[in-house]
Amino acid sequence: MKKLIYTFFTIALLAIGIGVLYVFFINPSATSTTHKSIKKANSVPTKKKVTTNKETTPAVDTNILLVNKDHPLGANYIPQNLVVPKVKFISTGDPNVREMNSTAAAALENMFAAAKQDGFTLLAVSGYRSYKYQTQVYNAKVRKDGKASASEYVAIPGESEHQTGLAMDLLSTEYTELDDGFAKTKSYGWLEANCAKYGFIIRYLKGKENITKYNFEPWHVRYVGVTAAETIMEKGITLEEYLGKTN
Repeated sequence: MKKLIYTFFTIALLAIGIGVLYVFFINPSATSTTHKSIKKANSVPTKKKVTTNKETTPAVDTNILLVNKDHPLGANYIPQNLVVPKVKFISTGDPNVREMNSTAAAALENMFAAAKQDGFTLLAVSGYRSYKYQTQVYNAKVRKDGKASASEYVAIPGESEHQTGLAMDLLSTEYTELDDGFAKTKSYGWLEANCAKYGFIIRYLKGKENITKYNFEPWHVRYVGVTAAETIMEKGITLEEYLGKTN
């Protein structure tokens, strides 16, 4: 009886040994598959990155301040952060109207410096004007040329961009009169070609008088930021057209 039990026990051990030998040495892929299955079961699926091919159109900056005959400023409107830009001013100008918004002033300084490097000396003439000051300018023009003529060039108080602190009248050592003659100078050619790089536009364009309600003013630049300025100058449009406010 003992011999029979011993024989059975020996056979059982031998069978177990053969099974282990088969799994780990003869067919190791079985354990690999098992481990892979466990790993796959415990792994967290990763999210695939989804890409789209949507085309974007540059948005119009509707925060740009529009001031004209249809969009006047109040008598109490005074812009913040006014500073005198560190540029050359015309000697015959009024020293009381040299200020600009600080951001616009910095841009003006960069533009004047770039013009200087290219051989042009720009001259600032008139920047920020208060409502009260504009009243004096307008009334003086009316007394000199009449109301109809005055309204073509000089804004009625509240309708002047100069009250925003974002506009500057400028000329150059090449030409020092605020009239259409400035448009015939090389300095103006440089200004027209480069002002947008610094965020400025020629505000009152020739041929757009029906929109701006003002005659062509080659000396009047307005700060609107580089993005808007490049679009406006490239397309040859007015600020009203850019903002979709031509009525």
